[in-house]
Amino acid sequence: MQTHSDAPRSRPSQDQKTNNTQACQTCFRPKAQCLCGKITPISTETRVVILQHPQEKLKVWNSAMLTHLALRNSCVKVGFSWANLKKATASDGVPSNWAVLYLKSNQPLPLAFNLFNRKEEPLNDPSPIEGIVILDGSWKQAHALWWRNPWLLRLNRIALNLDKGSLRGQAKKSGLSSIESVAHCLPYLGEDPSTSQTLLALYKTHIVDPNLGARASDAGVGAREGVGVGEGVGVNEAVGVHDAVPPGEASAEKGSESSSKPPRT
Repeated sequence: MQTHSDAPRSRPSQDQKTNNTQACQTCFRPKAQCLCGKITPISTETRVVILQHPQEKLKVWNSAMLTHLALRNSCVKVGFSWANLKKATASDGVPSNWAVLYLKSNQPLPLAFNLFNRKEEPLNDPSPIEGIVILDGSWKQAHALWWRNPWLLRLNRIALNLDKGSLRGQAKKSGLSSIESVAHCLPYLGEDPSTSQTLLALYKTHIVDPNLGARASDAGVGAREGVGVGEGVGVNEAVGVHDAVPPGEASAEKGSESSSKPPRT
């Protein structure tokens, strides 16, 4: 007979959030999982910009802030829309030198990392890419971010087609958290492979293991809020992801995917 002490422990559901009063106001993690002062940032040449749907910030599975804390050359922007690339990335970069983790590719994905220009023509040389944009939200939220920011159409596009799935269960087989999406992109953009390994290890240590191994109440998780159901991106979704936006869970714990595809340009 199973006793109370050895009964399986529940985990926070994919759309659960930390109560605002129980969250660190700097990293937005549950206070018991606060990341402040625990992460040593890594320097990269590639700029990483995460555009986060507002409903994602307090979700217990969200990895956007962890990604930012782990990468010195990164930022998280919370909102629905930005006027242009410069406003979103706080840089003077030109669109042809940036790539977005793409929601859906209309082309075959023969490789783990696939880079296309804005016309979805394959690009073999990733060296001009100086920054990547991740759409952080559920599949539905990533689509909303995509449609609200038409300047994304001017960027190159990254689509991932990985053999391995996420470190945690996903609503979609191809789903990835935002930090996993970034980790899998960076080595193909010339960054040290150890950076990817570090990001994945941080994700496992600070988000996956605590949430899989502890009751939701232990993490200060509140009742369901909002309509989103996850963060990150799917491998072939918004930012390759994928989630994110992908991008992306962009994207991990996903909601229902929009039936419409991003416009071809």
